[in-house]
Amino acid sequence: MTGQSWQDWLHEQRVKSTMTVEQTPLVEESRLDPGAFRSLLKGWIFKRPWTNLVVFAHSGSFFEVVGVRIRSLRTALREWSQPMFKQPGPPGTVCLVYKNTGIADPYHLFLVRAHEEGGNDPEKRFVMLSASVQASPSNLARTHGGPAPQRADLIPVESSGFKFAQDQQQDSGRFLNKKVKIMLIERPDLEELELIDNERIFTLRELREAVLAGECNSHLCEAMAYFEIWSNIGSQSGS
Repeated sequence: MTGQSWQDWLHEQRVKSTMTVEQTPLVEESRLDPGAFRSLLKGWIFKRPWTNLVVFAHSGSFFEVVGVRIRSLRTALREWSQPMFKQPGPPGTVCLVYKNTGIADPYHLFLVRAHEEGGNDPEKRFVMLSASVQASPSNLARTHGGPAPQRADLIPVESSGFKFAQDQQQDSGRFLNKKVKIMLIERPDLEELELIDNERIFTLRELREAVLAGECNSHLCEAMAYFEIWSNIGSQSGS
């Protein structure tokens, strides 16, 4: 915690952002082989043209776009088809690291970071508040060849390392059975961690304000919802 408000800190993080996002075509038709297409996205190829749209070229580990046919007697349409994103492997990981201070105010502290994502609001310079750790299985395995996700070392190896964990279903209108594992991790030494430039320790009040102000990404909002319920009900019941 510092004397600077969380709003001013977040504004500074957005000023520092250099991210740009430009929509581009997915494919182009071959001039030498009409009807054949090649990907215009570096590192992405057609896996099975016209069956599954795209998949990461080097491993097939990130995601692909698949077609699904849906039938139900309880929906406005009895049957329809649509594309969906399918991510192979186990759920992604979202960790919210916190500390109980033992004093009345602030009783809870949280490690939060300002996180750039290409799909975030460009008016916010693509920067939103994120949980302490947010990573897909492929990122944790460094399939892309880059560095490990920020604070991956905080992810517990054994169940004794977290206070609560739950698989959370994601937007089922677009993602095919995609889940993330949300973990609440207590770190008594939280204030002793050497913070990275895009990290800040938030009080519970500050984080609640940020959620209500629409400054948190969906994973952080989900993690906070679990924390609020677990800390008031779950931890007391021993579950």
